[in-house]
Amino acid sequence: MRAQALTARTVETGTSTRTVAMVIRSATGAALIGYLVDLVVIPLVVRRVGATTYGIWAAGASILAIAALADVGVRTEVGRRVAAAMGTGDRVALRSAVQLGASILTLVAIPLAVVGWFAAPLIRGFLLPGGAAGESAAELDLFLRLIVVAGAITVVGNGYFGVLRGVQRNDVETRAVLIGSVVGAGVTLGAALGGAGLWSLAAGWAVQTSLQLLLEWRGTRHIVPDLRFRLLRIRPSLMRPFLALSGLVLLSQVSDVIDTQWDKLVLSHFVGPAAVASFQLGTMLVLQAKALAVLPLTPLLTAVSELGRARASEARLIYVRLERTSLAVGATVLSAAFAFGPAFVQLWLGAEFTPAGRVVRLLVVAVAINLYAAPLALRAFGEGAHRLPGIASLVNVVINGVLSVVLASRIGLDGALYGSIAGNVAGTAIFMVLMRRRSGGEWRWPSLRSMSLGAALGCGLMFAHAGDISTWPVLIAAAGLYATAMLPLCLKLEGTSLRGVLRGTAA
Repeated sequence: MRAQALTARTVETGTSTRTVAMVIRSATGAALIGYLVDLVVIPLVVRRVGATTYGIWAAGASILAIAALADVGVRTEVGRRVAAAMGTGDRVALRSAVQLGASILTLVAIPLAVVGWFAAPLIRGFLLPGGAAGESAAELDLFLRLIVVAGAITVVGNGYFGVLRGVQRNDVETRAVLIGSVVGAGVTLGAALGGAGLWSLAAGWAVQTSLQLLLEWRGTRHIVPDLRFRLLRIRPSLMRPFLALSGLVLLSQVSDVIDTQWDKLVLSHFVGPAAVASFQLGTMLVLQAKALAVLPLTPLLTAVSELGRARASEARLIYVRLERTSLAVGATVLSAAFAFGPAFVQLWLGAEFTPAGRVVRLLVVAVAINLYAAPLALRAFGEGAHRLPGIASLVNVVINGVLSVVLASRIGLDGALYGSIAGNVAGTAIFMVLMRRRSGGEWRWPSLRSMSLGAALGCGLMFAHAGDISTWPVLIAAAGLYATAMLPLCLKLEGTSLRGVLRGTAA
């Protein structure tokens, strides 16, 4: 395969073994460095601002995540359409897809910002019915208003920069995220040590996001120099087909948000900010593990959309390699998180956050089920079969959303997690049935070899009290030995090569 060049300069775009490997390598490097930064910064910040203040920030961050749903799946649809235009060499369609997507998001984001600004007292009343010690109502309202406005701006920016994913240059985005997160973490830590409290977290996030958007803007101008930010006049004939597909993508995004963000709002209302802090920290660890597992899938949707039926054999080869690699990496990191997560939380944050260790183990179950179906879901979106993952996500949302409220109001923190597990089980089961029916004689069940091994070993280590390790040297040695032995074994079981994927060579 040969990558396409958009300009006379040497700028590689499009799906090739080289760009796929470049995307995965950059995402892996950014993730690992980001984890190291979090490992150092978060305990210092949490101890400085306190569990309650950190819980308030976590609840506010959930609003950001929920506000991101205002993109109504447009960002993903922009990437898919750009990839399809790359496959046919249609430059006009490429620019039109990005500008139309940005125009739709602007139309959505402005009312969102206005409504959120005036609804801040109502949002505060739901999140913190008893108020928050040390924070006035006026200060909390201002905090929430700024979050909503910033969320609206980010939605438009992220939609426009969806072009980077469509031309298979996610590496620009991951570098921007990495630089922004490192600088933002420094601002947060400095402000927290200076006594800024809640506003230290807000300031760090604002700096991180601003820098990220600026770097993505520069990268886009370099890679797609003929693209300009332009708002189009939205005609219903253009909007309807765009939103018909992106709305189904939105359902998939909603299920992810319900898993981790909706539960924070529910816990804030029924249990309190301290429980939200434990949930946020436990969730963060699991999502970081999941992020490592899905790194091999980063180029998948674009590859399937671009190669399509014309290069179906290449698309199939890329899909199989990335799917197997993701399942092998996922089995390794998720089983390690399940086994050693509680011990890590105790040593990292202290006994005050013991419940976060329970969050890790329960949420790993939900995430593992979700990960099993992730490659198939990306393939379905790439092939234009948005309806199938959309239906499955709707099932997940309904079951998870309802059970989380019912159970959290009765048994507290664990109830929200049981809701996540139940929703993912139901959604994944429905999705597999629908995909099997669509695929017909070409149906192939995703491999369970690595996941089964990871489940068995993770449970065995739990019963062996791996979660009770009480010193850093023993924990690092045990977890390191486990991962070192487990990953090659899983890769062998799946018949794939991580080195081959990262280097862009054949497995």
